[in-house]
Amino acid sequence: MDDMKLDQDTMDAAKDADALVEDAEGATEADEAKDVTDGADEKSAPAEAEKDAPAADASTPKEAAPAKKGVKPAVIVAAVVAVAALAFCAYRFLYHDYAEATCTEPATCTICGKTQGEALGHDWQDATCTEPQTCARCGATEGEALGHDFSEATCTEPATCTRCGETDGEALGHDVATWTTDAEPTCTEEGSESGTCARCGETVTQAIAATGHTPGEWEVAEDVTVTKYGTVEPGTKEQRCTVCGEVVATEEYTVELTVSQENACKSAASLLEFWHYSREGLIDQLVSYEGYSVDEATFAVDHMDVDWKEQALLYAQEIMEYSSYSRSGLIDDLTTYEKFTQEEAEYAADQIGL
Repeated sequence: MDDMKLDQDTMDAAKDADALVEDAEGATEADEAKDVTDGADEKSAPAEAEKDAPAADASTPKEAAPAKKGVKPAVIVAAVVAVAALAFCAYRFLYHDYAEATCTEPATCTICGKTQGEALGHDWQDATCTEPQTCARCGATEGEALGHDFSEATCTEPATCTRCGETDGEALGHDVATWTTDAEPTCTEEGSESGTCARCGETVTQAIAATGHTPGEWEVAEDVTVTKYGTVEPGTKEQRCTVCGEVVATEEYTVELTVSQENACKSAASLLEFWHYSREGLIDQLVSYEGYSVDEATFAVDHMDVDWKEQALLYAQEIMEYSSYSRSGLIDDLTTYEKFTQEEAEYAADQIGL
């Protein structure tokens, strides 16, 4: 497309306009030269007359000199108007400003309406499931959308358009009447089961959810202890799964001591500072000589932080300083008289070297 096109006629018109202006300027300059010549002749004639004529009276006033002729502006104005007229005519009839061609219109001059070439025509894009045939250039449409062509849903796929792939609804899912357990689930692990789909004949396997733990009763994992000052230090209790035995929960716990329990704990700690007792021997000492009940004495002894094997060894070392024992004699003394367990007595004998 030619925008701002200037042909040879336009250039010729411009040249004619320039020549007209030059002619007007030349005529003006000729007129000015003629006026100057005429003025000079008029000045020389009175001078020669003054030489021939007698001197005039000084009191006689001189005649006024004729006025100088000026430039003729009408000629310049006419030339400018002519140039403007020629330029307008050239712009109106010889110059074109073409707008781009469209699908339905050729390139058209915005000044005079003149056309050039032909309309482009539509660039049709094929219709789709949701859109009619559409011009890629101007967006015009023709006809209607094709609509979806859905295939039937299957066990694993929803209804799907064969043309564009869009889906509708959901897959049917397998239809299994009888499931066979392949692996039993546990508290923490999934199991599995399988069966045959009545619709598509495929063998289907699916997971069986883990059963999860079944918490049992709370049990003491680590008992509270009582210091020699009667202060309770927390213990730990736990819950175990009744199916697999795994610990599923733990938490700290504590107890409130009665005055008698607190005093029994203090007495037991004090006795252990002076002698080496077995568990049974210390309970018997608290009950028989300190006056505590069996329950109070047992609670105090069972909640002390004591290594009874170490107590048996300390007792054995003590009596071996002033008596001689065989291995069996030492073990018998520890179990029969001091009420240490067989395991505790054997540990003491082993450590002494018997």
